[in-house]
Amino acid sequence: VWPSLIHLPSLPFPPHCPATAMLSANLGSQSLHVDLVAEPEDAGGWMAFEVTARGFGAAEMLMHWGVGKKSAEEWVVPVETQARSTPEASRVPGAMQTPFPGPTGEDVRK
Repeated sequence: VWPSLIHLPSLPFPPHCPATAMLSANLGSQSLHVDLVAEPEDAGGWMAFEVTARGFGAAEMLMHWGVGKKSAEEWVVPVETQARSTPEASRVPGAMQTPFPGPTGEDVRK
């Protein structure tokens, strides 16, 4: 059984250099990987995530997400500039939701 909610830790980044990171959670035949690329504030200050889900089958799958304040349990709905996603995210009470595309032939969604 896959957990209904996975909290991924926040990552500190050096203030003057680009950063990349990968977070992952594996449970049996299912996995979730988050690749992160960030640019420091003095170079534009953006952050992008690529989420890859494997082994979840063909059923509809949504990522329910928000922006952490001080801990994973304390989050807020992101402002519009934080909520850009592909496919487009939808605002729901207290969070955002982004649908995953259907799986590839290898049961992978990005």
